[in-house]
Amino acid sequence: MKFSEEELLQVVAKRVRKYTSNESTSVTYQTARQILSSVLYCIQEVDFDVSHATAYEESYELSEGNNNLTAMKAFEIGLNKKKDKIKRAKKLFASLCVRFEDYHNDCYRETIIDGMKAFFERYDVDFDATNHLLTLDYPLICEVKNIQGIDLIYEYLYRTSLEQEFLGYFSKEEVEKILIAYHRDYSGLIINIASIVLRNSLGRLLTKQDLNCLSIGEMQRIEIEELFQDKEQDKIRQILNDTLQSFVMEQFKGDICLFEYLKKDINEIAYVLMLGIKQHSLQQVLIEVKDPKSIQEKKYREGGSMEDEALRELIEVMKKQSLEARIELIKKRVKSLSDLKELLQECFYQEECNRVFALLSDEERNVLIEEIKKKLDFDEALYEWEERLIYKI
Repeated sequence: MKFSEEELLQVVAKRVRKYTSNESTSVTYQTARQILSSVLYCIQEVDFDVSHATAYEESYELSEGNNNLTAMKAFEIGLNKKKDKIKRAKKLFASLCVRFEDYHNDCYRETIIDGMKAFFERYDVDFDATNHLLTLDYPLICEVKNIQGIDLIYEYLYRTSLEQEFLGYFSKEEVEKILIAYHRDYSGLIINIASIVLRNSLGRLLTKQDLNCLSIGEMQRIEIEELFQDKEQDKIRQILNDTLQSFVMEQFKGDICLFEYLKKDINEIAYVLMLGIKQHSLQQVLIEVKDPKSIQEKKYREGGSMEDEALRELIEVMKKQSLEARIELIKKRVKSLSDLKELLQECFYQEECNRVFALLSDEERNVLIEEIKKKLDFDEALYEWEERLIYKI
């Protein structure tokens, strides 16, 4: 459907008179642009059926039987459709609010609860319809693109409802445990919570673990590493996709919209898993929840160093062992950072060091990095493992 410039200007002129309550036929240039954009936006609703039937793409179908409409009539029909969508968006928002959990994340709460309330109070579909007012800071798994105004807000709310449906399967306590393990101050971060939970839930499903807990332990990470070792990203994506599909079929009655939406994150998950395996840093991708007591016990604290003779014996034994066996010996026998540094120097080579680094807590890693920085300050030569740690080789 196409209208001449003259027809469109006639519609805009009528809208300007309504905007000024028939007191004037002139407005500022900015206001005139807003009104023109609103007119075109509403006419587009008639020209195309913006159904948004799915949560992952915008589908536009050319409407039939509209070729004889005047520009004014097309605008009025489109405006009524936009107003109807506002009603549906309000209903969707009200439904979302009933079950909404922000998991103590400030950005999530401010965007969905505070932001959407402000939007519905201030949105002007009559004269500024393309302006959706909000920055929508909370990132979704699948970003809403190429639409504006109430169409964007409706789609954003719909995708949020899908993420909330997925998150609602897990206990709030387990989700918050994972988020704390992800970052102690997660409440102030701008992160997508569903994506973090999706990674760990897929990890647990791949290792035949139940989903009453979301934590991925070291043994599960080793199992996942073995599963995906030497596999290309496409193959990893296929396995993840099949796992997700089975999960949605069983737990969400085969909800196709939910599956297709969550599937949009699979490619990214496959990539970070492949990268984590190559760099021996899966613990940064698949999160483990450690209670404070177990963390305290696992730290390589000074004061627990071996006697020199015992350490020498361990070094000789480890030199004859496989990488996995050496890692297990470290877990069982090493209790101090000084002993660990000695073993890194004597028993681990090139990328093998990364497996040892994966055993360290952030605090322990930082202690070692600070020691290495001091060596650099005094122009001292670094061991191979020290270079790998500080330069992240």
